[in-house]
Amino acid sequence: MAVWVGFLAEPYWSGHWDELFGGVGGVGGVGGVGGNVSSSVSGRIEGGSSVHRLVLYVRVTLAGGVLALACWGVLRRRAAGFTERSLLVLTFVPFLGFGMQSYGGEMALRVFMFALPGACVLGALAVFPRVGADRARLGPVAALLAGLALMSGFLVARWGNETFERVRPGEVAAMEYVYAHDQPTVRVLWMSNDPIDNVTPAMPWGARDMERVRYEPTLAPRDPVLVGSLVTALRQAGPHSCLMVGRGQSVYLTLDSGYDEHWQERLRRSLDQRAELRRVFGNDDAALYELMRQPSGPVAEPAPGPAGPLVTWTPWSVVGAVALMLLLAVGVLLLQLPVDQVVEPGCSPRSSSASCRRRRSP
Repeated sequence: MAVWVGFLAEPYWSGHWDELFGGVGGVGGVGGVGGNVSSSVSGRIEGGSSVHRLVLYVRVTLAGGVLALACWGVLRRRAAGFTERSLLVLTFVPFLGFGMQSYGGEMALRVFMFALPGACVLGALAVFPRVGADRARLGPVAALLAGLALMSGFLVARWGNETFERVRPGEVAAMEYVYAHDQPTVRVLWMSNDPIDNVTPAMPWGARDMERVRYEPTLAPRDPVLVGSLVTALRQAGPHSCLMVGRGQSVYLTLDSGYDEHWQERLRRSLDQRAELRRVFGNDDAALYELMRQPSGPVAEPAPGPAGPLVTWTPWSVVGAVALMLLLAVGVLLLQLPVDQVVEPGCSPRSSSASCRRRRSP
């Protein structure tokens, strides 16, 4: 882990300390604890369709229910005379992540996943706080009801977004067309409700030719009749550019941002009627458009960059590498020592007490 963070992940954290730790010490502002929590929870529920909000509410309810059950487990164990310090640390230390950054609005998901192992154990202890409890007959019933509730909610929380998360054959065929015509490079414009922050498309992108295909988000018009901005975006993208209208991204805009249910069909009709555009590929799931007259100028050549991880070497990098080699050498030497030469705490190498002899015996 130290090698990965210190060397291989260095291009990410180098020069981005404010993004990583900008929320430390903040309470209510953007980047602070309050902003990170709101962007990860309530900020993801705002807007969109009622179906999508239902899915998000179910997710929040399930997460809150598991954590509430974990807290109840702590109280029941204390009432039974047990103190679960290690499980408390395992469950609640991940919540310190809210003080660092919002992680693009997904910090709550990371915190919950890291806290889940300890929370599950504490939740189980809430149902069975000790062996041979007085009300042991209610334990299996409570466990059954909790399991049914979690499984039922999981079906909604996991598969509720299936309409835009699944990959459709028509969209795959559209991307295959792009890959077949990506010499030397091609720009693919896709619809986004926020081209600044929402830069991950809901389409089968990046399967290959990453050095040749460049994906650029463009603002999806609320009114599917007003497509002039899309034509302008194609002109500004330069030669050998195309606009992709896919079913997955359109459904995402409907569920997450409240676009009209028939937005894609109306948008495609509007694009088909534009004299400046021509549809080069189309099926029920996706369509590709390009300008009839390509803008002037050269097409960019692919620039894949150097192969392998990029490590910036500094004097501290050398110190860390030398320290790592020394630690590995010490570890190898310790592994080669016979078992009877390993000294236990409280025993000297020449101790002859019976307890120390028992500890040294293999």
